[in-house]
Amino acid sequence: MDLMIALNGLNNNAITTFYIPNMALSVSGVNNCSALTTVVIGNSLTSFTGFNHCPKLNKFTVNSANATFKVIDDSLYQGNKLCRVPMNKGYIVVENGTTEIMSNAIQVVFMNTISVPSGCTLASGSIKSQSIGQIIFHTSFNAETGKYNNLTMTDFSTLDNVQVGTIFTYGNGITDTTNANCLPVVKYCAEHNINYVDMNETNANARGAIGISGNAELDGDN
Repeated sequence: MDLMIALNGLNNNAITTFYIPNMALSVSGVNNCSALTTVVIGNSLTSFTGFNHCPKLNKFTVNSANATFKVIDDSLYQGNKLCRVPMNKGYIVVENGTTEIMSNAIQVVFMNTISVPSGCTLASGSIKSQSIGQIIFHTSFNAETGKYNNLTMTDFSTLDNVQVGTIFTYGNGITDTTNANCLPVVKYCAEHNINYVDMNETNANARGAIGISGNAELDGDN
């Protein structure tokens, strides 16, 4: 028989490790647990919500038989979506092939760097940080032009209440926001007082500025 868990009574609980049993398909209602450090996921879980405002939640363990969840570089993924980042993570390279950063995935108060792979979108409420030093949005390489394709992402609203220092991505060189061909990312940066760097135009300088020269995971060369 399928078992669904909704443990609303654990809000503000002093537990340090939360074990999700093997029979459980979903879990929710565990929030504001100031002492919680670890979540252990059983082999049947298919839905992970809750666990918000848990400032010490830094470790996820997934049963090897679970076909939905996995841990990569300490972060929890649900299929091909980034589900949750440890609270002590100041620097994250989202796994290549990830299609979405899910709601509430990033709750680290102060982030240094978030590197987002090509084809990945930001769900509403996916980034709950107070500030982020730099965000790098990658795109696929265009062999015909010898440049990376323009960033096509249009929705950056999850960043509306986040103080972002610089957004690095690949664009078309147009920074005039009145130009019809100006990319949404350029307009968003202008409207929200965010520094914008087009790595198609200033690739070498951009990489040097953010200290990622030669790092294939970050510069999109992998």
